[in-house]
Amino acid sequence: MDEHTPESVDIPAVADHCYDWGAMVVAANGNDSAQGIGRPAVGRRVLGVGCYMIKPDGDHWDAAQAHGLTDDGRIKPDVLAPSYVETAGNYDDSDINYFTATSGATPFAAASGLLMLNWMESNGGNPADAGQIFSQMILAGNEVGPFGAATTGGAGMFRLPDSGTTMWGKVWVSDAVRYVDVPLEIPAGTARVEAAIWWPEESLTAAGAPVDTHDDIDLEVVTSLGFTKTKSNGAGGVFERVKIDGTPTFGPNNWKVRIRVFKIRTTEAHPVYWAVTIRSNIADIPPCP
Repeated sequence: MDEHTPESVDIPAVADHCYDWGAMVVAANGNDSAQGIGRPAVGRRVLGVGCYMIKPDGDHWDAAQAHGLTDDGRIKPDVLAPSYVETAGNYDDSDINYFTATSGATPFAAASGLLMLNWMESNGGNPADAGQIFSQMILAGNEVGPFGAATTGGAGMFRLPDSGTTMWGKVWVSDAVRYVDVPLEIPAGTARVEAAIWWPEESLTAAGAPVDTHDDIDLEVVTSLGFTKTKSNGAGGVFERVKIDGTPTFGPNNWKVRIRVFKIRTTEAHPVYWAVTIRSNIADIPPCP
């Protein structure tokens, strides 16, 4: 669904509560940029889905779709999924129609999230909650940060991993814990390392007015010698994503994925979900137009 009516104002809050209860909520970002981001995709613990059209003239980003920043500075959509696909129509038993825009993209994203959940569980790594799946969805994108106010497609066009070694986990940051390092062993022959984070945020009010709870958390990859090799440190979004290419860059070294607090507006410890893929070969998809 993609609602903009006054009566739908509580829908994102309900969707956020569904996340708290263990559900993965994936929603269409909307198809009218003038109306803004739809509900519940605007939610703080909802994966907002934009689209790239695979027809009629090849992969392209649809500029009419809702995109941009929420009132508190979060980037939406979070990812882009394919749309404009042929499917059954209802005119007669042989009718074929096209399912387009963000409504056509959202089923791909939701199904991909479910496939990722099944894959993670089958490999003995219970993802614990939806945040772990969302970090994998961000990791599966094809754009790298920093993501700023001009970002229109979130983490980009996603494709589920088809090779490599993938790891994931959850850490906690706060005003007292300004950064957390995740050990990362880079084997010889590595061609690419990709890392992503995603974190949930709260909706709070004080004296009847909304409180700004949007945090700025950054992602870095640090070499064994302590040098920051790459980073994604945008102020928007609840995600960051990085990529490093080149076999000569890597060696059999113990690197680190560093999750760093730049600005945090909540007082309690904050969960951040991370995911990393290490590949010995590269099969790219083209960058999002």
